[in-house]
Amino acid sequence: MPLLIKGSLFFFGFFAIFAFSATPAHAQVLNFTQAYTTLTNSRLSYYAKVGTTTGANATNVIIANSGNPDNNTYNIWPNDVLCFNNPASNGCSSQATYTVASTPTSTQIAVTSAIANALTAGTAVVSTQSARLTVTFTPRTAIASGGYIRLSVASATSNYNDGIPDNSGFDVNKLTTGNINTYVTPTGFTKSAATLTYGAGYNVILMTLSSALNAGSSYSFVVGDVSDTTLRFINPAPSGTTHTRGIADSYSIILQTEDSSNNPQDKTITKVAPVDGVFVSATVEETISYTIAGVNVSTSACGTTTSVTSTASSVPFGSIINTNTFYDAAQTHAITTNSANGYVLTAQYDQALSLNGAGVTTIPDTSCDTSCTTGTPAAWATATNNGFGYTLANITGTEAAFTNASGYKPFSSSAVTIMTKSSSTSGSQIYSCPRLSVSTSQQTGTYFNKLTYVATPKF
Repeated sequence: MPLLIKGSLFFFGFFAIFAFSATPAHAQVLNFTQAYTTLTNSRLSYYAKVGTTTGANATNVIIANSGNPDNNTYNIWPNDVLCFNNPASNGCSSQATYTVASTPTSTQIAVTSAIANALTAGTAVVSTQSARLTVTFTPRTAIASGGYIRLSVASATSNYNDGIPDNSGFDVNKLTTGNINTYVTPTGFTKSAATLTYGAGYNVILMTLSSALNAGSSYSFVVGDVSDTTLRFINPAPSGTTHTRGIADSYSIILQTEDSSNNPQDKTITKVAPVDGVFVSATVEETISYTIAGVNVSTSACGTTTSVTSTASSVPFGSIINTNTFYDAAQTHAITTNSANGYVLTAQYDQALSLNGAGVTTIPDTSCDTSCTTGTPAAWATATNNGFGYTLANITGTEAAFTNASGYKPFSSSAVTIMTKSSSTSGSQIYSCPRLSVSTSQQTGTYFNKLTYVATPKF
């Protein structure tokens, strides 16, 4: 008997060890050959609190500088959309939204329109970032049609479906079991249905396969709508209350395949790492370039042919041998500016053409063939209508204030626009064409004046 008892004990012990080692091998869950998740937008959402009570119609908000996921304005930027919210409400869906104009200080947010209601200290300041999730995987174990893909997305322990960014996981926003099937898009396989289950720690999407997954083949699927950001997972706000900018927070997204009886097959815990965005800014300085250039004799300009050669800084009519005769000159004016509102070029003289520049004896300003003025051009085709004036012509564009088709004008002692455009331009160019006709009785001597051109960008 003692011998039999020993043998029985030995046999029982051996059997127990064998059974223990065999059971996990039979139910072993393998890692996928490859599995990873990417976010179309990895920027952290923004969640701060109003620090100082703000009256109605304010356009600036001071946020609290401690105790919240966001305690400064370093991850809220111009053109971001935010709302001022109670954490228990449904995101910004039932709230007025405001566009960020600027962040003047590390705790001040300016918005583009007046905030309708007063904001008490402690009110949430929310700006959500959302992403489409793309899951790519290669099964190690084949799954037949009728099996499942389970995706578990890290969530908070509460309020994980209220449309407000959480600082410990992804909020589902407006994704529900009723609509999730529409916003899960497979590539390489098909599904017959998809459900969404909210939960503390993970929000879970379960897809029922209507095609097989082959071991060693690559597949993917996307979660989230292409255009409606509310039908995507909301990215987390910074984890904790003392976030260091530039350091990502890591979250788990678990991918698992299951057979038709929901027995796990392959499983991998993928990681995503939302991080603060990087605001890149550059100020392009206001620029304008303006060039005056001379025009050679015998050049066709302003509907006539030049009879003198000008330079960038002079119009030398020279010796007037023939009276009651037109002497025509031209210069080009070229402007480039990056101003969105364009530019204006003005011209004026210091005085009429006068003997030795003394301003006493003058060659009269033209009155054209009828009665042109500094503001209104008129035809000037009769050389015996003596005087000094000018006309314009476009070379590129249509920016001359008037053209020779309308006639000529006398120069003005106050600035008169001769060229203008209401948008940025590169290389706009016109001719300005001075004309001179002297009577037989004009006193001899040298006559001159000075023209001033001013090009101004309109910012």
